[in-house]
Amino acid sequence: MVDEFAELREKFRGSVFYTEYSQNNKYFSDSVLKTLGEPISRKANYRGEKGYNGILESDINVMKDLGNKYLNSTKLSDELIKQIIIDAYIDPDVHHQGMEINKVMCYPDGIVSIRRLISFNGVNIEKIWKDFEASRRTPIFFFPRDGQGENINTLRRNCFNDRIDHALFDIKNWCDIRKGKMEKAYQNRRTKEWLEKFNYDFGNIAEYYNIVGTFVEEGTYRVYNLETNGEVIDKYCDKYSDEWTEDYYKNLLIKISQYKKPDWYTCDTLK
Repeated sequence: MVDEFAELREKFRGSVFYTEYSQNNKYFSDSVLKTLGEPISRKANYRGEKGYNGILESDINVMKDLGNKYLNSTKLSDELIKQIIIDAYIDPDVHHQGMEINKVMCYPDGIVSIRRLISFNGVNIEKIWKDFEASRRTPIFFFPRDGQGENINTLRRNCFNDRIDHALFDIKNWCDIRKGKMEKAYQNRRTKEWLEKFNYDFGNIAEYYNIVGTFVEEGTYRVYNLETNGEVIDKYCDKYSDEWTEDYYKNLLIKISQYKKPDWYTCDTLK
C-alpha cells in the first residue's frame, strides 16, 4: 500500500519548524507528523506555560511558526493545512483553573472557536492567529461547567450553533419567564445556583459581565442581534444554520473589540 504522505513527512522533517519544535516542544512536531499520517499512538507531552494565558500565547506562537517556518514554503492542500492547524491547537478554555463568581465556580466560554476562525479566514494563517488573539485574549463570558455536557457552553453550540447573541437571549428568557432552549443547563445545580445569585435578573447578569451597550441594549437589557447589528432579538430563529454569516462574524469581532473589562477582572482572572 502506497503511503501518500511519506514524502510530505520527509519534507516536514527538513523544515525549520520541525528542527526547533522537535527539540523544544515535541508535542507540536508530533502533532504535525500525526496529521501527515505518522503512526504515533501518543503525542509527546506539552512543554510550556500552563493556564489560560500560557496556552493562548503558545497557540499564537505555534500558529505564527507553522506559517513562517513550514506551511508558507510548502505546497499542501487547503484541507490538509486546516487540519494541521486544528490538530496543533490547544483550547485555552480547557486549561483555565476556574474562578468564583458570586461563590460559584465558573470557566471561560470562548465565543469564537478555532474552526470558526478557519472557516472565515481559510488558510490565511496570519489572519487566523490575529483574529484568534483579538477574540480570545480577553474572555468575556464565564459560565458554570456542570451537567455532564449539558451546560451553557455545550448547549449554546447544540441549540444555537455557537451564536452567543441567541444564547444570551435564551438566558434572558429563562430569567424572565422560565422558558428556554437551554433548560437542561439551567436545571444543573451549579448553573441554577449561579442564576439564583443574580436573583434570576438578566439585567444583573448583563451589568456584572459589563456587556451593556455592546451585547445588550442599555436600559432595557434586550439582546442585540449581531447579524443585523442594531436590532434586538425578540424571537428565536426557525432554524440555526451550521455556518455563520459574514455579517455575524464581523459584527461579533467588533463587539469583542469594544468590550471593556469589569472592575473584578484582574491578572488572576486568566490563570
